[in-house]
Amino acid sequence: MNRPHPLVSALIACCVALLVFSCGGKGSGKSAAKAGQDSIDWNDSTFERYLILERFYNDEEHDSLLKHYPAVLEYCLAHNDIGRYFESWELVAEDYIWEGNYKKGMEETNKMMEEANARDDNYGRCIAHFLMAAAYGSQDNHEEAAKLFKQAVKEFPVGQRAPSMLTDIFSMYATEALILDDYQELEEMFRQWKDIRNHYVVDTTSRDADGFAHIHRIYFEAYLSYYQKKGDYKKASAALDSIAYYGRVEQLSSMTRASHIGLRACLENAKKNYAKALEYAQQQLDTCNKNQLSNSAFQDAYQNLYEANEGLGRYEEALKYMKLWKDLSDSTTMSDNRHQLNELNKRFELNELTAQQERQEQEHKRFELTLMLIIALIIVVALLLFIFFRHRAAVRLEKKNEQLVIATARAEESSKMKTNFIRQISHEIRTPLNILSGFTQILTTPGMELDAATQQDINHRITENTDRITGLVNKMLELSDVDSRAVIECTDMVTVVGIADQAVENSGIRQAAHLDFDLQVDPSAESTILTTNEQAAVRALTLLLDNAMTFTKQPEGFQSDRQGQKERAALKVTLNDTQVVFAVEDSGIGVPAEEAEHIFEEFVQLNEYYEGTGVGLTVARSLVRRLGGDITLDTAYTAGARFVMTLPKSEN
Repeated sequence: MNRPHPLVSALIACCVALLVFSCGGKGSGKSAAKAGQDSIDWNDSTFERYLILERFYNDEEHDSLLKHYPAVLEYCLAHNDIGRYFESWELVAEDYIWEGNYKKGMEETNKMMEEANARDDNYGRCIAHFLMAAAYGSQDNHEEAAKLFKQAVKEFPVGQRAPSMLTDIFSMYATEALILDDYQELEEMFRQWKDIRNHYVVDTTSRDADGFAHIHRIYFEAYLSYYQKKGDYKKASAALDSIAYYGRVEQLSSMTRASHIGLRACLENAKKNYAKALEYAQQQLDTCNKNQLSNSAFQDAYQNLYEANEGLGRYEEALKYMKLWKDLSDSTTMSDNRHQLNELNKRFELNELTAQQERQEQEHKRFELTLMLIIALIIVVALLLFIFFRHRAAVRLEKKNEQLVIATARAEESSKMKTNFIRQISHEIRTPLNILSGFTQILTTPGMELDAATQQDINHRITENTDRITGLVNKMLELSDVDSRAVIECTDMVTVVGIADQAVENSGIRQAAHLDFDLQVDPSAESTILTTNEQAAVRALTLLLDNAMTFTKQPEGFQSDRQGQKERAALKVTLNDTQVVFAVEDSGIGVPAEEAEHIFEEFVQLNEYYEGTGVGLTVARSLVRRLGGDITLDTAYTAGARFVMTLPKSEN
């Protein structure tokens, strides 16, 4: 457990010093410090009345303070002592603020500001802004507090009033700026403070030596907090030495002396010089015991001892002092709570029974409200769960409906494709069968005499159509094996050129009357040998060439825009780092980019007017993928269609 920021210790030290300087009362003791610094005529009756109010303030006699202050204010006005008038009024407003009654404190402060503005009195405005800043700072509104302290500094009538009030403002202003880490503002504030402080030279023989030493000491305590927070321990140590010097001049109480020893212990702990910190902390505790100081002094000593022992690894001692520190902190808190309860009973004449009954009633109301909130929460949660599960069921149902619609559409499309396939295959088979049947009738007709050329033509046509039927049957057999995941055995060593030549020959693309065909083999591929399945590779490439022939030939009954011009087709063989690439391109009708994958599905024909069964590309891709390669459509090619078949190169 770490010590609170050094700023806290420094702030405590400042407050203690101010208390001591004001004769040991509670609160900040600011008014007493101001009074002590004026070169006062002790027979001044306004000052005598001010001292009476200050005693009530320091002794926490709130009722007496509130009872007598109106008469003191009236007396000060009657004797035209406006400075003492505002200082006396400050005691009342400040008393409200330190007691936590910010509403009343601000009411008095606002009245004071109105009075100061009406009189155009800077000192009154300075005190009013000082009180506002104290109220904001006590409520942790540090930014607003810093602004108001800065305003109070500007309004202080330097040279007309004793510097003690300004010292208090600077001290609390420094605390707020440190909390905000506003180092730039602190540097500027310290420059102003130093300029004013330097006007008050401490002469130990002077009657004002004690008061002026106090001004310098408070300055260096704020300076210590600043440099300790920045981690500049060299300047912090110098500030401590200055505090000690002015402390010797000033008549310090034992409480303040103990606090100053604690500041040294705190600094040594921050520097991790734990042995030295332990020495100072023990001196601090001895001073507290010797002078029977208040709990707050012991708390600070115990905390310093705890941190020093922990830093030295003396964990038993550290635990002992930590417990003492925590116990004292708890008892102080309990004491404060009891004090607040007694104050309430005194002011509002409440007894314990009445307070207990009210607490019980409040607890009962809170219980009923809590129960109602729990029930309402359960209902809301149940409703949200119902809505959530209902929504999730609706989403699931909607998704299932969407899937059903898609499945239905796919089934309809599949059915349509199968119907088209059956119709197309029937046409593909019926046409060659009709031709074969016709030639058979001619050849078997009795007495039919045919010349040699006619017989040769008939034989060619019969062979061609027989091969056509055989090809269709083979495609059907190959289609049945499309979904097979078995890897085709690749043990054939064949040249790339051999695969290309065999596929060209099998497809008969060179003999296609409507085409100009070109086979282009890259020189680097001419001598390349693949270890593959020759039959499957040749078959796949043949199917791609068949596809090029089919979709470059005009369907019957269609007029072409290119009358008298032949279509083009090419097979280009190249190599890349890991593959052999067979690119079959044509100048036919082409394939839309969005159909690049769809055309490889079974029975797909994008144009029903062209011959074909819609299974060639499906079979070709299946064969090549089982050889370790792939077939894709090059969508960047727009002059027709380009299909790219790749096979893996053989490892050397």
